[in-house]
Amino acid sequence: MNKRHILALSALTALLSCAVISCDRNDDETTPNFTTGFVTVFTGSDGIPGVLKNDYGNRYVIAGETEVLAPDTLYRMMCSYAFNSDSTVTILQRVFAYSSRAVDYDDVDSLFRDDPVQINSMYIGGGFLNILMGIRVMNPDSKHTLGMVHVPNADSLIFTVHHDADGDGEGTTRYAYISMPLNGYGLGSGDTVFFRCRGYGKDYALKLLYR
Repeated sequence: MNKRHILALSALTALLSCAVISCDRNDDETTPNFTTGFVTVFTGSDGIPGVLKNDYGNRYVIAGETEVLAPDTLYRMMCSYAFNSDSTVTILQRVFAYSSRAVDYDDVDSLFRDDPVQINSMYIGGGFLNILMGIRVMNPDSKHTLGMVHVPNADSLIFTVHHDADGDGEGTTRYAYISMPLNGYGLGSGDTVFFRCRGYGKDYALKLLYR
């Protein structure tokens, strides 16, 4: 099965403008039970999304999909999906995540002079480094680009994010989703992954455990 890599991200792509929540209400029968999180969606030979796998390893058949994507491809998404009575799921809302592998780059000090970002949440799940990130956008026509970078280091596994704001000012916060594969780095349960990057007002130096 081929992996599709999303190679570039602008300020107007991979953005979710409204809040996403998990819901399990009993007071309104018309409101389905749903959850939100990073998932892997698999398409069949016809290109229609057929299977959703969450980061706990659970797989569900997708119901009601008609949009045709690339055939026999996996996509990483931030997704809200409802559980149906027949154990299938219906996708309510989705946004594609930046899902390319990190590029090796050893001049880490210059990377930390990149344009800042806001880290809202970060976790390792499903074999991916998953990040909900905010970027401040003044000009809606500017092209903000993001990319994940691996900093070669003999003792530690270090990642950072490259952000080029295209000279844009800091205005409204928009959200971007990154889900970077961690396979190929020889990680075992309990190993530490380090993340550093420049932030608005403060820089980030974070540690995460691989499970």
